[in-house]
Order: sequence, then C-alpha cells, then structure tokens
Amino acid sequence: NVYRRDDRRDHVAGGHKVDVVAAPRLEPEQQVRLVEETLAYARAIRKREHRVTALVALLPHLPAATRVEVLTEALTVAESIRDGLERVSALARVAPHLPPAQRDAVAQRAFKTAQALQNSYSHAFAMTSVAAVLSGPPLQRLLNLLETVSTEYQEDVIKALAPTVSEKMFPRAWEASEQLFDVAEGTRCLKALADHCPEALLLEFYARVRQMPNKDRREILLGHLATRLARFGHLDEAVAAIEAAGVLLEKYRLSKIAPHLPAPALARVLAAQLQPQNTHRIVETIVACCPYLSPQKRDA
Repeated sequence: NVYRRDDRRDHVAGGHKVDVVAAPRLEPEQQVRLVEETLAYARAIRKREHRVTALVALLPHLPAATRVEVLTEALTVAESIRDGLERVSALARVAPHLPPAQRDAVAQRAFKTAQALQNSYSHAFAMTSVAAVLSGPPLQRLLNLLETVSTEYQEDVIKALAPTVSEKMFPRAWEASEQLFDVAEGTRCLKALADHCPEALLLEFYARVRQMPNKDRREILLGHLATRLARFGHLDEAVAAIEAAGVLLEKYRLSKIAPHLPAPALARVLAAQLQPQNTHRIVETIVACCPYLSPQKRDA
C-alpha cells in the first residue's frame, strides 16, 4: 500500500487495495498491468498532497519515459496546492527526484513558502520538511532562522538539519542544541548531530562532549558517539567513550561498535560491562558481540 492509511477512500478503488511491492513477484506482463492500474488510482486521488505522495512512491516502478512524465505531473500538482504547509511538504517529496538545478530552485521556493508561514507549528513543520532538500546558502539561512521557530519545535528542526550540516555550520548547530531549555531535547539533538558529524570534526565533537558538565548528557552522548569514532578508525577514543559511557551504553549500540574494534579492545570493553548492575543485559551483550571475539576470549 503506497498511500497514506488515513486516506483510505482515495487509495482503495473498486474494492482493490493497491500493492506495488508485490509487483516484482509477478510475471512481466502482470507487473506492467499492475503499475499502470496503480498509476491510474494515484492520479484519481482527490487530496493533492496525498496524490503527490502516491505519484512519487510510484517513480521507482515506472519505465524511464513514464517516470519523467509522472515526475513533472507530481511537481505541477505540488505547486498547485493552496495550503502553504501542504505545498512545502509536497515540494519536499518531489525535489529529491529532480535534476540538480531544478531541485535547488524548487527547494528554494519551498523554503520561502515555509519562511512566510505564521502559525508556529506550520512554520516549524514546514522548515523541518524542507531542511533535507536544501543545499548551499538556503540551508545556512535555515540554521540561522532557528530563533524564529517556536522553542517547542526547535528540536524537530535541528534533528532534520543534522544529516545536511556541513563543517562550517556544525558549530552553530551545536550551539543551538546546547541552548535548548529542555536538557532532554538538547541531548536528542546532539545525538542526531553525533550520528552525522563530519569526519573532520569528529574528534572535536568528542572533546567537547568529554568537557560537558552534565554527567547524564555526557555519558549518553559518549555512548552514542562511540560507533562513529570506531567506524572512522579512532579506536582509542571509541574505547574511551564506551568506558566513560558506563552502564548507559545500550546493548544494541555496543553490538554495532563490535565489528570495528580489534578483538582485545572489544574483550576489554565487554569485561567492563560485566558488572553486577548490568546483570539484566550481560547475556544479550555477550551473545551480540561474541562473533567478533577471538576463540579463546569467546570461550572465556
């Protein structure tokens, strides 16, 4: 089902629910017929924002010539939406599939629409939608506009920005996250930045986290940062981050770090985790990490 579940009347037609995911399991002729029927259903959706969602979802399943036609159609429908928030959301869905020059132009139009929205929720949600498709100066302007977003929605905007933050913009994103009134919200934003921190700034991020006065925030972020440190070869820092994170290091995260650590370092980390206060996670952690240990350490 490629359409929104809250728009059931639109995505069910003639008693048949559309399922494009099933197409690869069909014979070629059946695949072609199913895609054609699905496209007809998508074009019949009344609500324009949902129609755009459906058309964009179909793009990977369409022949090249039809794909260009449907992409143009989706863009036309998106630009015809009257509601500002819905138009921004629709344009943000279409933009990633456009050629670079056209994508940037559409993203900038969406940004200007989002910027002009007066309602605090609509403004923040629109900014979040458009963040992922912006590039260059508009993205920097969006980061600078964080002060114009209602405080309760700043977390959503920063987390949406995280995958696109460049080295130049990273300090500003960090500052905005630290200044959030709610410590938990700020920590969630910093976790998102940790997952997408540019490699050149990774050790600087690590050093900043080590200096944080709030113990809980520091341990949470060190545990979150350890995977990225290990992935980029900063093994000493990764092990130190894991050890500093202590009992707050989640089992699933340790299992993600394990493939990047030398067996002796992993054994050291596991030994530190096998503390009495960790008994409820000892078995899960060992099972997750054992494949990456030497036979002797695994048996032990």
